[in-house]
Amino acid sequence: MSTRALRKLQGGLDDSALTNNSPQQQVQEEEEEEEEEEEESQGVLPSKSQNRFDLLLQGSPSESEVKEDDDMSDEGDYRGGEDGESSCDEDGIKPPRKRPRQQQQQLMTSQLLEDFLSASKERTDAVNSFLAICKQQEEDDKQQKQKLQQKQQLQQQKQQLQQKQQLQQQKQQLQQKQQLQQKQQFYQLHQQQEKYFEKLEVLYESKASILEDMITMKNDHCLEIQTLQTTHQNVIEKLQEQHRKDLWELHEKMIKMQHEHQQRLVNIIQNRNINYESSVEQ
Repeated sequence: MSTRALRKLQGGLDDSALTNNSPQQQVQEEEEEEEEEEEESQGVLPSKSQNRFDLLLQGSPSESEVKEDDDMSDEGDYRGGEDGESSCDEDGIKPPRKRPRQQQQQLMTSQLLEDFLSASKERTDAVNSFLAICKQQEEDDKQQKQKLQQKQQLQQQKQQLQQKQQLQQQKQQLQQKQQLQQKQQFYQLHQQQEKYFEKLEVLYESKASILEDMITMKNDHCLEIQTLQTTHQNVIEKLQEQHRKDLWELHEKMIKMQHEHQQRLVNIIQNRNINYESSVEQ
C-alpha cells in the first residue's frame, strides 16, 4: 500500500499539500513512496505518518492563542494570587498568570488531542487490519498461485505421462508390427523350404529310381558279361580243341608226307644207284 493511500485512510490529512506540491517535491515524494512500499513489502510500516502524528500531538498555537498572547504582552502586568500582588519564584522571575479562558482552551486542546489520539488509534488499527487483510490476501494469492503452479505441474506431468504412454503404445505397436512381419517372413520362408524340400524329395525319388535303373542295368550288364565270358570261354575252348585237332591232323599229314618223301628219296636213290650201276656195267 502507498503512503498516499495511508494518508487517505488516516483522515485525508494534508491532501491539499500533496496536490499543491511542486514537481520536484512530487518526484521526491514518489521516491519516498516507492521506498516505503518496499519497506511495507518487507513487513515494515512507514514512519512518515507516525512523524506526522507526533507533530500533531505537539500541537500548533491557534490564532486565538496567538492573539491572547499578544494581548497579554500588551497589558504588561503579571498578577499573582487573589490579592493582585505579584508573586515571584525563587529566581525572582514572575510566572505568567493563567487565566480561566486559557485553562479552558488547554482543556479543550487536551480533549481534542485525546479524541484525535483515539481516532488516530482507530485509524491505525483499521490500517493495520487492512494491511493484515492485504497480507492475508497476498498469502492467499501466493497459495492460489502455488496451487495453480502445482496444478499446471500436475497437468504437465499428466501430459508427459500421456506422451510416455503414447510412445509406449507406439513402441508396442511397432514391436507387434515387427513381430508380425517376422512371422510373415518366417511363414514365407517355411513355405519356400517346404517347396524346396518337396522338390528335393522328388529329385531324390527320381535319383533313387535312376539308381535302381542303373543297378538293374548294371546287374543285367554283369549277367551279359558273364554270359559273354562263358560263351567266349566256350568258344575259346572249342577253338582251342579244334586247333589242337587241326594241328594234330596237320602233324600227322606232315609225318605222312615226310614219310612219303623219304620213301620217294629212297626210291630215287635206289633208281639212281640202279641207273649208275647199269651205266657202269655198260
